Amino acid sequence: MAHKLKTRLFKTVTLVSFFVTLACIVVLIVLPRDFWSPKRKEWKQSRLIVPQSAEGLRAAAADATERMDYASAALPLITLEDGEIQITAISEDFDADGADEQVIAYRNLLEKDNPIYLTFIDYDERSRSYIRLWSVKTAASRPGTVTLFTADLIGNHHPCVVLTGMNQNDEQTLTACRILPADERTGGEPGYRLIARLTADGSLIIQETERSQAYQMGFAQGASFNITARGRDPYSANNLDQIETTYSYDPIEGVYERSGSQRIAGAQIEANKLRELLNGGKQEFERFVDGLWYHVNAEGTIDNERYLYFDTANREVSFYSEDTQQVYGWQSSWATRSGLFISSQNISVTTLNRKIDIELESLDSIRVRVSEDVRMRIIMNAPWDGSYRRAKTARNAGRGGIIVLPAIDAAYTSPLGKMVLSRDGEYQLELNGAEHSGKYAFYKVGENEILEFVSLNDPKRKRTTYRVDRARGESPGALALARIRLGINGIYEFREPPVLLQGS
Repeated sequence: MAHKLKTRLFKTVTLVSFFVTLACIVVLIVLPRDFWSPKRKEWKQSRLIVPQSAEGLRAAAADATERMDYASAALPLITLEDGEIQITAISEDFDADGADEQVIAYRNLLEKDNPIYLTFIDYDERSRSYIRLWSVKTAASRPGTVTLFTADLIGNHHPCVVLTGMNQNDEQTLTACRILPADERTGGEPGYRLIARLTADGSLIIQETERSQAYQMGFAQGASFNITARGRDPYSANNLDQIETTYSYDPIEGVYERSGSQRIAGAQIEANKLRELLNGGKQEFERFVDGLWYHVNAEGTIDNERYLYFDTANREVSFYSEDTQQVYGWQSSWATRSGLFISSQNISVTTLNRKIDIELESLDSIRVRVSEDVRMRIIMNAPWDGSYRRAKTARNAGRGGIIVLPAIDAAYTSPLGKMVLSRDGEYQLELNGAEHSGKYAFYKVGENEILEFVSLNDPKRKRTTYRVDRARGESPGALALARIRLGINGIYEFREPPVLLQGS
């Protein structure tokens, strides 16, 4: 009896296993091949929030370093046509379908003036591949000035694609596209709507306004952002007088339309000098901005914790905030009708890029707009934006702020190691059996002799500045170096013991 029960149980288990296996085979045959794989390739869109403090800036730089692979991953999902060269790309869920799409900015070398286009890439279920759905011509044509980002311009919780850049006439341009969700498309629409295509011979600014808490929580729509265009007043004899035109979003027409304009009076300065500066080309304006500039608050007071240093000789732009220094390589620049446009790259984190738009306010003041570009989400109003005035202690050759002293040609021993300073402005330092080299500068600010070192072994090109105190030297020819930092109000000394250099 027990034997029969075991035999019957074995037959039942075998029969059930057979039908389960058969069912699995049928499911695998019927379902599509990509059922068990992701429907589309994942392209994570990193989002950068521009901080308002030095700590936040350092955190953003560290976060960008961790995502350095993102820049190399911004490759087109399709093969571009002959003559089409990619400039940049951005991936995001534009049409609210739960998966990322890609927008590519490219230029067409086969067309006159090489215009820049935006093209939309999406996954096609039928062909099981990525395809180009539409392309739109932007107002920009200079690839080195292009910035591509997304922003909820109209307050409906859907990102608009925004491309800014310059054209062949050295004008600023802004092109914005609204990508329509699937439920808003009709049979004849291409899936997007061009909501703004603006040009200005001055600047174009997206005026971000604070939106309600209900919008922030996703319960309600927010107010749309206005766009202001500033350009020179053609009917004014003062080159700095401007006309500001405001463009507002019309929800009925679905585009930005002109909603008002006003005249902005420029500073009262000599028109001949301004005309000579603005018409002198980029080299003339580069010489003008060379040196130290400090930030001016909205109240017109000096901001002692934020300033810029334009080093035209070494092609560097330094950003100082409190005790933080960020150095960017000055890659290229273009003269605009109101100033200069600079494209720069962080010397230590190559994915950090900044585009600096400089407008002339007066012979001693400029207005600066900085666009952060790390191939991530961009916030329009960067913490470096605003007016700057020339620092009286700026190290500007020929302006009286600095007296360059003869180079030192001597060898010293010190706690730092054996140091040799040569006449060609270079130094060699032997420390613990290792050799370090770099450049040094010897100059005088007021009554203070300053010695500055720039290490070539450090990828960040770290600068160390000392005040020379000859009276504290222990022997003739010896130098005592007190570490300092040059600021807009003079010299800031560190609470560190001096470094003694003894002649050898």
